[in-house]
Amino acid sequence: ASMATGLAIEPRIACLAVIGRANNPLFLRCYTENADELRFHYIVHGALDIFDERVATQPDPFLGLLYPSVDHRVFGYMTSSRLKLVAVTADDEVRDAEVRQVLFQLH
Repeated sequence: ASMATGLAIEPRIACLAVIGRANNPLFLRCYTENADELRFHYIVHGALDIFDERVATQPDPFLGLLYPSVDHRVFGYMTSSRLKLVAVTADDEVRDAEVRQVLFQLH
């Protein structure tokens, strides 16, 4: 599958989201069949507090694994304009470097 921006999305990425400065969702897209979009909104929303904690202590825009859930792992990236990019993976084996690359390309 591919995104409108031309990024190749591995099947391991279940959802990508862009969150605005005021924590308002600007974009959310699921990449799994029969995805429960509302559930992914909750998963992404749950990561927002962790963004603030990580940004205060980490200069790298890629914030890494924000939190694991039962079925997913949530990764974050903060742009210089304070937009938050969130990737939700459905694969426990996905490496940070792979998610970093996807979010960097998205940015």
